[in-house]
Amino acid sequence: MPDAAEKTTEMFQKNIRESPLWKEMVDHFGEEEAERLLKGCKAEIK
Repeated sequence: MPDAAEKTTEMFQKNIRESPLWKEMVDHFGEEEAERLLKGCKAEIK
């Protein structure tokens, strides 16, 4: 079972992919690079 940070990261990435921002990222960087950038965004719980 994923920990809280992993679950939050998954939800964040899903929300970005469903937002208008995702289309802008893909248009600007290309789909492969946009996906790489998004995967680099991870939640950190302190």
